[in-house]
Amino acid sequence: MEPVTSNRAPNVGIMDIRLDKTLRFGKAGKLTPQLDIFNLMNKGTVTTFRTTTGATFKEVLGILDPRVIRFGIRYDF
Repeated sequence: MEPVTSNRAPNVGIMDIRLDKTLRFGKAGKLTPQLDIFNLMNKGTVTTFRTTTGATFKEVLGILDPRVIRFGIRYDF
């Protein structure tokens, strides 16, 4: 038997940011443009791997998603 921690994926440090600015138009409402950036440092850390014995032991099954940038607009009336 080996310890439970011997086949663990590394810790994943992710930096996500959001920028937004609300513009007020009096009684017409508010308009808020938004910018979200996920995985800012674009890390490709392994998140899932095979732990069964054999030729596929520690085969990579998944990695962290790449950097994603999302634009959005919100209107409140």
